[in-house]
Amino acid sequence: MNNVTAIQNHKHFEACLSEFSTLQVAYFYTPWSKSCQLFAQEFVNVTNKFADSVQFLKIDIERCEDTARAHRICCTPTFVFYVQNQKVAEFSEPNGEALTELIELHKSG
Repeated sequence: MNNVTAIQNHKHFEACLSEFSTLQVAYFYTPWSKSCQLFAQEFVNVTNKFADSVQFLKIDIERCEDTARAHRICCTPTFVFYVQNQKVAEFSEPNGEALTELIELHKSG
């Protein structure tokens, strides 16, 4: 999963957003959330499917509270889509099919 970056802090998150011009998907999660735990393997499958075209940022909202607060994350899992550092979509549902559809929609611009 070299297309997945585990975010360490808010500064790291902002640096990653600025680094890539392709579609980035920020995955805000909590390790103890049952929904996030059940979705873990599906997330791996989605990241593998888009390994060559999408960069994923994985953010533990307890470790990176300031990032979660800055992006008004109120539940997990939440996925926020960015293109060239601009937010283009957001959804909060542990659904691999819906995630895949949104990625397909936004990765081509």
